Formats: sequence, structure tokens, C-alpha cells
Amino acid sequence: MANDSRFINFKAIVRDMSVLTSDNIWVDSDWVDRELYYIRLQHNETSDSSVFSVCVAYYEIRLNLKHVPPEFFLEALHFIFTEIFFIMRYNSATTQGRHRIRMVLTADSLENSINLKSIDTNDEIDSERLLLELEKVLQSHETLLTDDSLVIMFCSCRLNY
Repeated sequence: MANDSRFINFKAIVRDMSVLTSDNIWVDSDWVDRELYYIRLQHNETSDSSVFSVCVAYYEIRLNLKHVPPEFFLEALHFIFTEIFFIMRYNSATTQGRHRIRMVLTADSLENSINLKSIDTNDEIDSERLLLELEKVLQSHETLLTDDSLVIMFCSCRLNY
């Protein structure tokens, strides 16, 4: 029954979070507290060509899952990454990162960084694939979500057509 009350608390946190809309997002170098995670734009630079722009826009994410029971980590991550993709699409602090992103996981408990596939954040199927790939990584590295040194970075690019 304790798991049920913790789940209700987790759901209450999500329910009480301020709603993101496309016209009120500003994430820059200051940490933004979204209850279940912290996010900031760590670096933002663009190299343009006629076909595409390489946007070195790193979003740094730190998870805050202390109120989430382990059996609900994946549900929490789905919520978190759905919000992060939305933030990346509509962040008024940058014009980058509206198309493709790559996720990189680093932590003291990892021997090497983990680079996941590049996805189109506007494509819900791509987003689901990334979450499935992340789920596989977490099955192989079960303690990763509780590692306080875990940093999730998103590198983004923008197509010019």
C-alpha cells in the first residue's frame, strides 16, 4: 500500500506542475526547476550552411526522482522527456534545436558516456523509439537513475529547408 501512496504523491506532483505553453518557455543558462527534473541551456552556438545548421545547443538535465517509486521511473521519464522535447521546440532563449536531437548520458557510474540515436522531436514515433532505447540502457545500468552524478545532455540541430 505504501507504493500506492507514493504513486499518488508522484501523480500529485505532476498534476501541480505549472503547464508549459509554447509562448511561455524561456530556458537559458540558469537552472529551471520542473519538480521532477532541472534543465538549463548549457551552451548555444550555430554553424550555418545552405542546407542545415549544426546547433551546438546543449541542454543539461538533472533528474529529481526522489518522490518517484522505482516501479514508476519509466512513466516519470516518459513525462519528463515529453516535456523536454516540448521545451526544445519552443524555447524562446534560442532558435536552435527544433528538429533533430541526440541524447548523451554521463555519470560517474558509467565507464563511458552513452550516446543514443538522433531523433526528430516533432515525430512522436521517434520520441517513443528514443524512450524504448533509454529503457534498454536503464535495464543494463539499473543504478543509473539513482546516480547523483547523472547528467543528460541534448545536442540539437536545425534543418534549413
